Amino acid sequence: MVEYKSGPGSISASTIKDQFIEHDLFNANSLDQIQWRMEGTGMTADKLKTWMKENRTSINNLSSNKKKVFFSGFDELDGITDINIDNFVNINYLNIFR
Repeated sequence: MVEYKSGPGSISASTIKDQFIEHDLFNANSLDQIQWRMEGTGMTADKLKTWMKENRTSINNLSSNKKKVFFSGFDELDGITDINIDNFVNINYLNIFR
């Protein structure tokens, strides 16, 4: 899955929710299958962290298996935490968002 984004405002909290979390993460079997190519979007790792935290409910709707595979340290009882999201972005941002 390759997404192409260009220009300011082309990536927002709703884009991350609808396209990255609810489409890409739900459909991918591996993070290697998700690629976003960006030009002039102003997207940063910190913005991704913020927007993923704002959409934590959608992330928690992923299957338990996907949460375990995609989010290091995921605990079923705690659900996805800020630390899980921070680690996910720190590890995967540069591989997915280019």
